[in-house]
Amino acid sequence: MRKIYKSKKILRLLFTVIVAGFMTTASAQLNGTYTIDAGSATGGTNYANWADFRSAIVTNGVNGAVTVNVITDITESAQINFPVISGTSSTNTVTIKGNGKFLSIDVADAVIQLSGADWFTFDNLVIRNTTTSQYATGIRFNNASDNNTFKNGIIEFTALSVGTTSGGAYISSSTSATSPTTTSSTNPGLNNVFDNNTMRTTNVNSPGPAYAVTMTGSNSTYSNTAQNNTLSNNKIQNFYYMAVYMYYT
Repeated sequence: MRKIYKSKKILRLLFTVIVAGFMTTASAQLNGTYTIDAGSATGGTNYANWADFRSAIVTNGVNGAVTVNVITDITESAQINFPVISGTSSTNTVTIKGNGKFLSIDVADAVIQLSGADWFTFDNLVIRNTTTSQYATGIRFNNASDNNTFKNGIIEFTALSVGTTSGGAYISSSTSATSPTTTSSTNPGLNNVFDNNTMRTTNVNSPGPAYAVTMTGSNSTYSNTAQNNTLSNNKIQNFYYMAVYMYYT
């Protein structure tokens, strides 16, 4: 009986340790330096792809400044969407250093969407959309995504071949995946900066997207709320309909 009791006690202790370890791992907030590296196994400070990093930061949030170094080119199967991230602030920022690597996705929407994320910086990243859809978009932000920066990067479409006056933009502040000019009562984002980026198509004779950039504001607070979004030093190589569309700003 004593041996059985001890065995049960040991099993109970092991179960407690395993559960405690799982809870610690599952709820660990991000803080420090990480990598996105297709050649690495996911775990510790490494993520094998963008989807894994996105899942970790959305689930766990941050409790300090986070830096992510992109080590390899990555092709994903779905849009990378960053919603509200718990813990981000002017000190608890998220800096993604692209190092000239590409994030490539075939999606009839944006490659990267910010749907409430704040205090993100994307530096020297190639954002590549390989869809043939007229709704091809590079970056889309909405739902009060504030204080974000995209700089020194490339936003490019590799397969867009048909011109249209509706749908598609390199940068869009819209709630809609199919209309880059859609507005709502929620401000899409304040104090965002797009600096020193190149916007282009790479296939021969591509007409470009309908818009290069659309900047829309809240249709209920535009008269008393400054967006303070900045477009500076960017190179727009081609577009089909309008270079810059602004409404309720």
